[in-house]
Amino acid sequence: MKRVFFLSMGILALSFSACKKKNPEPEPTPTTEDPTFELQSKPGSYFVYRWYIIDYDGVETETNTYDTIRILGDTTINEKVCIKLKSMSFGSPLGYEYIRKENGNVVNSNNTILFSYTNFSTQFNYVLEEDFEFYTRMYKSSNPTSVPAGNFNTIEARIHFKHPQTGQSINSCNDLEATSSTYYASGIGEIKKSVMLYSEFIQYCKKRERRLVEYYIPD
Repeated sequence: MKRVFFLSMGILALSFSACKKKNPEPEPTPTTEDPTFELQSKPGSYFVYRWYIIDYDGVETETNTYDTIRILGDTTINEKVCIKLKSMSFGSPLGYEYIRKENGNVVNSNNTILFSYTNFSTQFNYVLEEDFEFYTRMYKSSNPTSVPAGNFNTIEARIHFKHPQTGQSINSCNDLEATSSTYYASGIGEIKKSVMLYSEFIQYCKKRERRLVEYYIPD
């Protein structure tokens, strides 16, 4: 089975990605809160994503692997109303996931923050492991996020990670740090996200990215 970097706290939508480019773009400046974010909850809605492989030079290769997220409706867990999702990853079912809005964040059934739509100034979900330390921070994208399904105004959940020992590279390309970004649009949800397969990232500095190619929301 392929090993994938996933947050050890069980975060559904956020996962590691993207070894840094040789000429990385400057980081966007954190902006003010966005309290109007709408979490899509209509039963029957679905979102289809296609996976791409991206090498260190940015050359992309389409794959024939697709994922689907389906909204099944509402349910109550611990007296809190959650949206029930049926999800996939790399073409395989993940089972059911449960999310809700709470205190300006979107959280799962374990109260883990998936992303925030109000906190654009401080980091969260800090984790220290043997090979990596990482945290998440939110940014508002300055330009629309373009995917096959269209252009969307998004907020970005960016995971920053590095080796816990200062100066230690994290892959064969001698990167000292790397980031992963998942983009969310109000009323839609996930638009694009990246992950790294362990061997691909460590040896070849590649990443994988899934992008929204089709979606349906009932009237």
